[in-house]
Amino acid sequence: MDYGRILRRSLEITWKHKVLWIFGIAAALFSGHVGGPRISRSIQYSFGGGKPEFWGFHRIRPPFGPWGHPPRGMMPPSMAEALPFLVSLVLLAALLILIATVVSIVIRYTSLGALVGMVNETEEKGTTSFRSGLDQGGKRLLPLFAIDLLIGLGTGVLIVVMLLVLFTLGAVVAVPAGLLISAGGNLRIPGIILAVGVGLGLFFLLILLTVALSALVTILRELAFRTCVIEQKGVFASIEEGWKLMRSHSREVFLTWLLLVVINLALGLALMPFALIGIGSLVGPAFATFHLTKMIWPAVLVALPIALGIFAIGILLSGIYLVFRSAVWTLTYRELQRLALLDSA
Repeated sequence: MDYGRILRRSLEITWKHKVLWIFGIAAALFSGHVGGPRISRSIQYSFGGGKPEFWGFHRIRPPFGPWGHPPRGMMPPSMAEALPFLVSLVLLAALLILIATVVSIVIRYTSLGALVGMVNETEEKGTTSFRSGLDQGGKRLLPLFAIDLLIGLGTGVLIVVMLLVLFTLGAVVAVPAGLLISAGGNLRIPGIILAVGVGLGLFFLLILLTVALSALVTILRELAFRTCVIEQKGVFASIEEGWKLMRSHSREVFLTWLLLVVINLALGLALMPFALIGIGSLVGPAFATFHLTKMIWPAVLVALPIALGIFAIGILLSGIYLVFRSAVWTLTYRELQRLALLDSA
């Protein structure tokens, strides 16, 4: 397989057919995960301990009485009176989260399907369009989501099994190591060496298994997606066909995955100086504003448009790269299909 030709052709398609960028940006925008550590306490300690003077709130006066003391007749409601409002608020938040999740799924998998179908269309017809991509992605939305869900569930089971096996191995070795250490004397050092050696061995084995599982899942997912969109096959048939292609051409698909990993790392290193410049352009004005005003909200107002600009540039670059990566996998899939036909002839 000519990997150089596939990479060059993927770059050509990405640059020539910029309508693909729309779906690439949409897929990049809706492929992130909402969540993270609880940082409210650290923010409180970092930014003035929650003091209103720090934020500038000391200039705001309530319409009644001193701080925290409403006049008579305006006492806050009891818990029984506030409960219906709190329940309604929770239900409304849950509904909004559900709607946002559904919208994210629809846009993400429609865009991913559109990218596959449009790249394949450029190879067959020489051109493509937004309407064609929307039609192809919309038709394969649910199967693609189901494929991703099934592969994700299978991956979760494999991870649990892998961790249980490693934990069992570690526990089995820990017993003799602990006995040697507790025995003391000349047996203590061999016990420590055994414990440290096995611990490091299991750690590196975990890393190796994680990388191998990541490659396996990525390859299977990409091949199954293309079988679903290009061949119009169902969920289980697409996964089965992707597995067969991966087994019969393991060398080709692994090298494709490895090439994309190297390209991803190279781009990350190349863009790191620009990322540092972006962080500096964000933090510098914000700290300067805070130094002048001694309040946080003016600094936030200064930093907000810069942060939005950096975010927009990041999403644009991520979307373009996602188009390129999708094109590489689609062209690789087409080449594997051609090789499969030659093997069967």
